[in-house]
Amino acid sequence: AKGRELDQLLTKSLAGALAYDQAVNHYFNRLDDENGDAADGKDYRALNDAGTVAEGKSYTTMEHHWDEAFGYIYGNTAAQNLIYKYIDNVDELPKFAGTEKQIFEAFVTGRIAIANKDYTSRDTQIGILREKLGLIIAVRAVHYLTGGAEIIDDAEGGSSRKREDAFHDICEGYGFVNSLRYVVKADGSRYFDDATVDGYLATLDSGDGMWDVTSAELNDIADQIAAKGVGGLSWTVEDVNQ
Repeated sequence: AKGRELDQLLTKSLAGALAYDQAVNHYFNRLDDENGDAADGKDYRALNDAGTVAEGKSYTTMEHHWDEAFGYIYGNTAAQNLIYKYIDNVDELPKFAGTEKQIFEAFVTGRIAIANKDYTSRDTQIGILREKLGLIIAVRAVHYLTGGAEIIDDAEGGSSRKREDAFHDICEGYGFVNSLRYVVKADGSRYFDDATVDGYLATLDSGDGMWDVTSAELNDIADQIAAKGVGGLSWTVEDVNQ
């Protein structure tokens, strides 16, 4: 009744709620200790400094947590369909050229830094990954919202396209918008609070949902997302749709 493609809402929401959140907000925040408390005996930095590997393993817990984060982005086929699948798409845009290399090299450089006990370098790479992985989510949200808006405009302008032809793009956009609540800046602060994201989703859900949403509403949400400067740089909707 709302025109929803549930598989798209779920999968694209998992880009933020699973892949990004687990990599960036879970494992990157548990490199030094568990839940910000080394007093519980889980001082992972001290163990890494001493070269103490996890029980029965050949790596330290800090190394393991970094590798877990890497796996949520570059792991098996299911994980690759969440964020990794779209890194190439963003990298191909002139404004964001080099993003793919920045992400991969940050993972590699950060892992080497942990082995070398260089936590300043490690933390620099964390900042890059917070921003650039979040950029993928934000750019794809804008891409799909504006793509849906274009189809709606075509349908209302008398072309052979129908409004329901836009539902796939809008639903992908919906999921990526939902994922924005997990995206953080280099310093770990959020770009979008829950109230903002919930407001965007309320617009997409109002009335009969995809049957009622207007191209103006879709473009307005896209403009607001682009204006946040996710990724640590200034960019526009036009940069996404080149």
